Amino acid sequence: MVRQEKHPKAAERRRRARVNLWGATEAEFEQHKASHRRLLAIRTKIDPSLVKALLLTPQEHEHLSRFSAWYEALCSGRIAPLTEFQRHFVEVYYGREAPHDDHERLWLRWREAFVNDAAEQVETLEV
Repeated sequence: MVRQEKHPKAAERRRRARVNLWGATEAEFEQHKASHRRLLAIRTKIDPSLVKALLLTPQEHEHLSRFSAWYEALCSGRIAPLTEFQRHFVEVYYGREAPHDDHERLWLRWREAFVNDAAEQVETLEV
């Protein structure tokens, strides 16, 4: 069965995602990959009330529990993007590029919920 792409450039992005983005030596690249693997091994427990509030599907809930620690580290700069796909993910997070896939849209939705929640808490403290 041939995989149908939702976006015409998706296959090309996936192919380029395997390329070492920033020209590191092989040893440096392997060290950074190890940092990524450690973060990908972390499972985040997500509060069921957030799952309900954001109307997350079971698949989205599972995805966030598997990848949120890694996404957070990638977007905060604690780890460097190793691929073009990861670089694009960070650019989307900072609003410099439009999201192309469900992963990017889900992470934006998730982070927006925290920003709005933090703003509500600040307003509550000021009252």
